[in-house]
Amino acid sequence: GEIKIAKRIEDGLKQVQRALGTYPESINLLLERYQQFQEEQLRFTDIIVNFMETTEEIKVAKPPSEDDDDEEVIDTGPDMEEVQRRMLALQKAYAKALKAIDAAGGIQDAKGKAEMEKVSAIFLEFKYAPAFVAILAVGLRGQVDRIRSLEKQIRDLCVKQCKMPRGTFIQSFPGNETDLTWLDSVTKVKKPYAKALEERRTEIELLQTRIHQISVSSLLSVTDIKEINRKMS
Repeated sequence: GEIKIAKRIEDGLKQVQRALGTYPESINLLLERYQQFQEEQLRFTDIIVNFMETTEEIKVAKPPSEDDDDEEVIDTGPDMEEVQRRMLALQKAYAKALKAIDAAGGIQDAKGKAEMEKVSAIFLEFKYAPAFVAILAVGLRGQVDRIRSLEKQIRDLCVKQCKMPRGTFIQSFPGNETDLTWLDSVTKVKKPYAKALEERRTEIELLQTRIHQISVSSLLSVTDIKEINRKMS
């Protein structure tokens, strides 16, 4: 029973980690925490506990021994030289991805996405401390909460204040959270609420801009941020 529970918990952590591996802010925080470890501000085990099992042979640090044949090899955790090699690879891949995203003007570009997938693959080579995974998850969920709060403010403005039918809003707004031309399309119709929406344009577009800022800082579309959050649930 306890083994099955532990296995479910571990599988759950792996699922969360896979989702977080596609969230650029996870990479930022990992590199930041690894730098703190190098400066002796953190213990390594506060961040990483080992490598994930892969098809490759994982290098394990061995304690010095005069006679390896007489003593049992003790697993003392990951080889720190191998950790450093992979972290350097992560830094280089992430810098390359950011350059591609910046050149394309957004992560939705195919090249930017492809480069971020390479970054995610390296991120997933490590098995992270549960507490560190929790920190990453809280950061992502905080972004999702901020987006949802702004969306609710837009919905309340449109539906409650401007009397736009709720169904019309739900049908047209999702997918257009950061598209400032969305309001143009819904105010063109000859409906009583169109004029009211036009009068509140500045407020609505300001809220959309704030959602866009979250999207830009996250290097992800609103849809992608929500999808990552859904995969963690």
